[in-house]
Amino acid sequence: MAKNKSSTGKLQASGSSPSPTTITPEMIMRPTPNVSLSDSIAEEFKLPLKAANYMFFCFLLSNLLAAFLMPISDCDETFNYWEPTHLILYGKGLQTWEYSPVFALRSYLYVWIHVLMGKIAMLLGFTSSVEVFYGIRIGLAVVCALSQTVFTKGIYERFGSRITLLSILVMMGSPGMFISSTAYLPSAFSMYMLMFAFGNWYSVAITELDKKMKWFFCVFFVGSSVIIGWPFSVVCGLPIAIDTIHKCGFWRTLKYAIVVSVVIISSTMAIDYYYYKKIFFTPLNLVMYNKGQGSEKFGVEPWHFYTKNLILNFNLAFVLALLTPFLVLIHYLVTNSWEHALVDKLRGAYMNRAQRWTIHYRWIIFVSPFYVWFLFFSSLPHKEERFMFVVYPLICLASAIGIELILRIIDMIIYKKGANEITIAVIREYEEEPLQRIDDHKMGSLGVKRSTISIIIAVIIVGITMILGMSRSIGNVKNFHAPLKVYSELHSELTTLEKNAPFTNKTIPVNVCVGKEWYRYPSSFFLPTSKKFDIRIRFLKSGFSGLLPKYFADENPTSSIPTGMNDENREEMDRYIPENKCHYIVDFDIPDQKEESFNSKPDKWTPIFQVPFLDANNSPALFRSFYIPFYNMNKYGNYTLFTRKIGQEKTKE
Repeated sequence: MAKNKSSTGKLQASGSSPSPTTITPEMIMRPTPNVSLSDSIAEEFKLPLKAANYMFFCFLLSNLLAAFLMPISDCDETFNYWEPTHLILYGKGLQTWEYSPVFALRSYLYVWIHVLMGKIAMLLGFTSSVEVFYGIRIGLAVVCALSQTVFTKGIYERFGSRITLLSILVMMGSPGMFISSTAYLPSAFSMYMLMFAFGNWYSVAITELDKKMKWFFCVFFVGSSVIIGWPFSVVCGLPIAIDTIHKCGFWRTLKYAIVVSVVIISSTMAIDYYYYKKIFFTPLNLVMYNKGQGSEKFGVEPWHFYTKNLILNFNLAFVLALLTPFLVLIHYLVTNSWEHALVDKLRGAYMNRAQRWTIHYRWIIFVSPFYVWFLFFSSLPHKEERFMFVVYPLICLASAIGIELILRIIDMIIYKKGANEITIAVIREYEEEPLQRIDDHKMGSLGVKRSTISIIIAVIIVGITMILGMSRSIGNVKNFHAPLKVYSELHSELTTLEKNAPFTNKTIPVNVCVGKEWYRYPSSFFLPTSKKFDIRIRFLKSGFSGLLPKYFADENPTSSIPTGMNDENREEMDRYIPENKCHYIVDFDIPDQKEESFNSKPDKWTPIFQVPFLDANNSPALFRSFYIPFYNMNKYGNYTLFTRKIGQEKTKE
């Protein structure tokens, strides 16, 4: 692509005032560009492979840190996904009511994707169950990094390098992305699939084959998100579906949808039939259950729950994402003002209002699923942090667009007096580049260096966003990592016990008990498999009065109907055992707890390992939300592993 860099372009690029430039016939005769967003732009504007590799490894590094450091933040992740995975891999696991054949709300196809990751980890030499746990998390980190790379590649090809860089920085610094990147949850899986879908939607397609593949993959990844992941993510796929029909044609889109649906639905139903021994379409069961007021039985939150949560997980980025539609409108009005500053002969070489409006409203369309999703879920009574995972990447993109528009508006106001000379410089430098491309990638009428003011503002906004984000991520790890450390120590303790114990004719039961800390149990992967012991997690009665999980049956574990299950969160007393049947107890000791402290029973229980854990109720909001180095006002209790004191009564079976 020829680039005849004029002295005007060089002068403006240095930030100096533009000098007078002659308007040549070639400039004013330039045809009005096509801004229909048909994707027929030059091959050289695609993201270079080397840059994509760099992005992938940056994302992978961040995700691997999350895989090894981030605690499990949702008990649904443990009991609804890690436990069935452990059942398939090791033959033992806890069952929730959703997996009862009476309700069948969960699909084993989604579980099997992670079982395969676990089996691959075993083939690669991961021996213990804890190692396999982290092996699966590494697999999730890789998949997430791939989806982030495809997503940012699409951003580059649609929006340009500046918005791409801003999106990467926001994603890398976001606690929300750090939490969700390796979460074993359907909403996280839908986030991966939708990043693949959005990346293809935004991407450049040159040949007819490229276009067919692009739209097919859009349909495939949206279908995977909805059927394998989370059915409600269909809301985010609607803009893609509408655009696919518009660009690809109704009948071709329908053909793609039928092929994808038949393959995924048949796979889902076949695998679920193998386990449930009944014909179910589990995504439909889940939708029908949530259609009523079923989910409200598990808690309700105020309307501002997600606003508060997203401010914590995205800080300034979330605020900018909310402001982006308004910034798009302001930017459109400023470009109109810029056009008025041009001489008549240059206006023909600049995009008209209709063309500019097309680009501006498309910006909003590209990130619109975030706004629809946020408003819809904020209106529902039952709210959980993980429900927002699906749109986390779109928050990053929307905020990046918002930052870029702020900087463009500032620069267009600063340089308005030199509008004619700057426009000529842009046309000369990018004479073979479609003006749509100039607008999306080169600040529109300002295809040159940023002003000093806008650079300073960009550094401040991005700097604050990343510093606050990393501070929260570090705080989450520092304050809440204790359960993983304690249960890892428990795994080592029980492994040593296994090695030193003599063989007997039958396995000896070993009960690891939890009371009020049941929801922080990180899964049976942290209890070693043993030929000498039957090691199980057990529950002690505490202040919690809802429904706890129970072990899958020994025979026909996934198809037999378990007793004591209900969909009303009604407590079942058969879940509990008395304290004197426990061999180990894991508990968190804080001053204002209702339950009796096991530290007050030194004649029965001996602490063998403990790690500081945040006492959130007695810590200031600022300090418990963010890590502030060298100054800490948080209060901590001890997350402790107790063992029954030698000489005390053991379990009698």
